[in-house]
Amino acid sequence: MKPTVEDVQQMVAAIFTVSAGLQQARKNKPEASKLALLQTLAMHGRCRPSELAIELGVHQSSITRQVQALEASGRVEVTVDPDDRRSCFVALTADGRDEVQHLMQVGFERFAAFVADWDAKEVRMLAHLLMKFEHSKATFAEREQHPAEREPRPAGRHWQHISEQGTQHHE
Repeated sequence: MKPTVEDVQQMVAAIFTVSAGLQQARKNKPEASKLALLQTLAMHGRCRPSELAIELGVHQSSITRQVQALEASGRVEVTVDPDDRRSCFVALTADGRDEVQHLMQVGFERFAAFVADWDAKEVRMLAHLLMKFEHSKATFAEREQHPAEREPRPAGRHWQHISEQGTQHHE
């Protein structure tokens, strides 16, 4: 059975609620944005500040401030690009790698506390469904980028429309 309009509306409301909560936590806890930057460097190695800004979806000025603070605390090292002296690279230091591990452990413990009274099967199901959702989003985005390659819609498919009276089904 395909999801109804109400099913999708409830899913969207839940996703927006969780997303807003995570964004608020990032704003209220400086460690959250610091962790995101440190994790990006841990995953990608040395990066230009502009690459970090793109990866994290923030303005470059925000990255500059964060990098300066992390450099002052010894978590990252900033080096001039020898090929373009106007640019630089940012890389983790040993202290930065230790900080990533520490902050990740704190985060995992926090999430573990969120689901402490859940059954392990529920936690695995949530992880599976979130990854399935992310895969579906990526597949949809790929189809949008290549509209000529879209599969034709099957005849007789039911389309649902919302009206003031509630949900109506149309062929």
